[in-house]
Parts: sequence; C-alpha cells; structure tokens
Amino acid sequence: RTDMYRITVKKEKDGVVSGYLHDVLSVGDVVELGVPCGDFVLQPGDSCVFLGAGVGITPLLSMIKVSAQAGNQNTLIYRASNASSHPFKQEIEKIMSNSGCDVHWMYSNENASAQYNTENLRSMIVDKNSKVYICGPGGFISDSVKLMESIGIPSNNVF
Repeated sequence: RTDMYRITVKKEKDGVVSGYLHDVLSVGDVVELGVPCGDFVLQPGDSCVFLGAGVGITPLLSMIKVSAQAGNQNTLIYRASNASSHPFKQEIEKIMSNSGCDVHWMYSNENASAQYNTENLRSMIVDKNSKVYICGPGGFISDSVKLMESIGIPSNNVF
C-alpha cells in the first residue's frame, strides 16, 4: 500500500519513545512525523549484500524491496540468536525467492557452518564489488566492517 507507512519499534526497557509507542498508541492513531533523513540509502550498483542483526533488519527490509524491484543481485545475511527471534522472516523469504536472491540465516545457537566469520562470509559473498549495507547493534557493525575488509570488499563499498 502506498497510502500508509509501516514502522517497527522494539520496546526497550527504559525507552521513552518505544514505551510510548507500545503502551499508549493504538493501531489507527494519528502521529505527526518528519521527513526521512540520513545517508543510509541504496547506492547505484547491481549487486547488493545486506548484513543485518537484531532489529537492524527493519531498514534493510525496505532497501531489499527496492533493490529486488530494480533487478539487482541481492544477498541477505542475517544474524539472530535463534529462528524465532527475528521479525519479517517470511516476508523477506518471499521477496528474496521471487527475485532469485540468496538468503543466509545465521543463528548463534547453531553449528560452525552458521558462524559469522571470514570463511563463511567469503563463500556467501560471491561478488567482492558488491555494495554492502550493514545495520544492527554497534558491535555487529564494527565486526562486520572488519570482516568485509578481510574478505576483500573495498571500504568505499561498505555502508
């Protein structure tokens, strides 16, 4: 639908805004919002890798949709504690399968083949000239940037 916006907010223990959104607002309530801002946007290119962890999947989901519609070759690598701990799994699988793109779910409670390391990422990211979009907790982002460097992704292709 183009007549509405969809947001996803993880309720944080001491989060003022997330608490308000979860505890006070209801579906159908009207809120005033500002325009989107920031520089975490898709860059020109035909090969994209999306690295996500936790609620970092939320902004990546919109980027994946646009990139898939553009006919780009997409790879999603998503980290979570387990299969039940992340949002949008079915929606993402549908988008990715309809566009012939690759999805790699990496759960920390699984075996070595699912570990987030240089060896596994090197085999999952075939095109080393891909644009790489990273979103998740701070530690995940800094680890991912180092891993991209170790497998030969140019730093100017990492966002």
